[in-house]
Amino acid sequence: SSDGMSLASASSDNTLQRWEVSSGKILGAVKGHTDFVSALASSPEGGILASGGWDKDKSVRLSEFKTGRLLRTLMDDSGPVRALEWSPDGKTLASANWSRRSVRLWDAQSGELRRSLKWDEHFVYFLAWFPDGNTPGVSQLRPLLAPLGHRERPASQSRARV
Repeated sequence: SSDGMSLASASSDNTLQRWEVSSGKILGAVKGHTDFVSALASSPEGGILASGGWDKDKSVRLSEFKTGRLLRTLMDDSGPVRALEWSPDGKTLASANWSRRSVRLWDAQSGELRRSLKWDEHFVYFLAWFPDGNTPGVSQLRPLLAPLGHRERPASQSRARV
């Protein structure tokens, strides 16, 4: 949460758990996934949890942090969700999947897919936003955060095709 009083965890039992940091007490479970949850991200203001994983429908679920109530489901048939990251302003959610080496940018309010970006290299393991708040970046299992959507690059770095 934005106040640092609670946190969430994803689990192989198909749930999210909400925890009270000071006591370690479980505040409640967020249910609804049909398979294990492999990605979780809290919105910048802390009110919304984005979660995804190995559900058959490959969806990303947006739930209220405090209640666990489902707000919206983002339908993505491209593969199980590997990583999620909110833009600094909370208006866009980036998702990466296990199957297609792509990153999708979602309008968090409407749930509409804004853009799909193809990654040239290996799988995307991590997502982050650059300080400008407009440029999503990806990383593999090496110390490189490459901005998506930029065509010019040093020969030693790999970037996404737009």
